[in-house]
Amino acid sequence: MFRVISNKLVKLIPVEIDGVIFYATSISDFYEQLRIDFEKQAFEYIINSLHNCLCNVDKRRKWCVFIDAGANIGRYSLYLAKKFPNTLVIAIEPDPEAYLALIKGVQANSLNNVIALNLAAYNSNGYVVLSRKRSSTISSIVNQTNTFEMVKVRAMRIDDLVKKLNMNSIDIVKIDVEGAELYVLQGFEESIKKFKPRIIIEVTKRNKEDVIKFFTKVGYNCKSIIKNLATEYFACQAHEFNK
Repeated sequence: MFRVISNKLVKLIPVEIDGVIFYATSISDFYEQLRIDFEKQAFEYIINSLHNCLCNVDKRRKWCVFIDAGANIGRYSLYLAKKFPNTLVIAIEPDPEAYLALIKGVQANSLNNVIALNLAAYNSNGYVVLSRKRSSTISSIVNQTNTFEMVKVRAMRIDDLVKKLNMNSIDIVKIDVEGAELYVLQGFEESIKKFKPRIIIEVTKRNKEDVIKFFTKVGYNCKSIIKNLATEYFACQAHEFNK
């Protein structure tokens, strides 16, 4: 009960981190998403990759492109869009409350380089059922533990989204989808092979073997950069960029 009341008290409270405004959706955001050292190694990898991309971007195109699958309140998307204005951010988030916080963050930071989409990245197009957790906006389409609400959300393959947006490049991708990572990759395979983006992905232990097999199949190497009790973050890139 205390957690539920606390969540209501902090909902959509603005928090500024390093000049970027974010909106909290629950008390747990202050322990995770809104910590200054949140997923430090993953942030550093993406920032270094963006620096490299912006230094080498083809002069025929304006942007480096970052896709954030499982954007949540925008801890990555808002920060990177604000700090790297020549980066086009595609932020994908299915949870309705997290998406609202993401949109408010886009508006509060006056960002015109973010495309925020209220949908789930998946291996097919249509609708999926999202399990929302009582303690936070960390929702899942595969993990139904601690569920207080089930909501139907729109789902879309990233391959089809890329075509719909008429994208001709993808440089960096972050995938954090609470156990649905293999489904996301299956709906993204064509674009991964075509554009060969660098990918940061959170992998649950039960999916680890299949995810590594997927990346091997598409010609990628992966290295572990963060290990938690239940998950592991991998930085993956095409073989040709590891030489």
